[in-house]
Amino acid sequence: MSAPAEELPFARIGPLAKAGASTWEAIAQLSGLVPVDRWAVVGGQMVAIHAALSGVEPPRVTDDGDVVVDVRAFGRKAMRSAASALMSIGFTSSESPEGVTRFERDHAKIDLLAPEGIGANAITIPPGHAIQAPGATQALERAVRVRVSWDAGDVVIRCPSLLGAIVAKAAGSTEIVSLRQDERLKHQRDLVFLLSLAAELPVDALEVMSTEMTKKDRKRLRSALLPIFSDATHRARSTAANLEDVVEVVSILMA
Repeated sequence: MSAPAEELPFARIGPLAKAGASTWEAIAQLSGLVPVDRWAVVGGQMVAIHAALSGVEPPRVTDDGDVVVDVRAFGRKAMRSAASALMSIGFTSSESPEGVTRFERDHAKIDLLAPEGIGANAITIPPGHAIQAPGATQALERAVRVRVSWDAGDVVIRCPSLLGAIVAKAAGSTEIVSLRQDERLKHQRDLVFLLSLAAELPVDALEVMSTEMTKKDRKRLRSALLPIFSDATHRARSTAANLEDVVEVVSILMA
């Protein structure tokens, strides 16, 4: 008798705008060209997945897709393979003034990201390179398989666990020096929202998450939350159904 198929977490996202649906169609195509153990969905789509897993609406709707490629485990050729795969399905690349490659096809937009701290830039389509995203290394280490469904299709991808998503957003809100204020606020709002999802978990599950946190995770979370918790008017607070619940979650995680 064959082993039963793995039952994956299921996230039904949407309704999506045309651009969002186009991006997810492209992610599904990418999964057929590059093994999903070599990359993970992060950014705003990651937040949308966790919202769907919890049965709530995300704090914002994003149409773009952020994909972090595991060049630590699979080498820089993995980044080139992902870039070539996107080009093979009709994406075109453009280079920003900073030398970062962006991929677009009609309404779909995908950015390929690299883990932080890999030294020289990871080449996508020469001469452009991928952004090294703070928190991406631990996000990849904590990535799990999820089945994502939308109106026009479904796909199995990898996405950071809730803890991985929380730490990634904490890092993103504090470690990207060039962020505009509105961009930083997006990360902060996402962080508070993800912590509010964690508030729905049993205390023993939060205690397990706490044991999984490293010193670096704790430092990142502490730094990210300081400006939010110390300012009673901070706009990121609005994404929490109950800020007291978020504060309690943080106290458990940091214990």
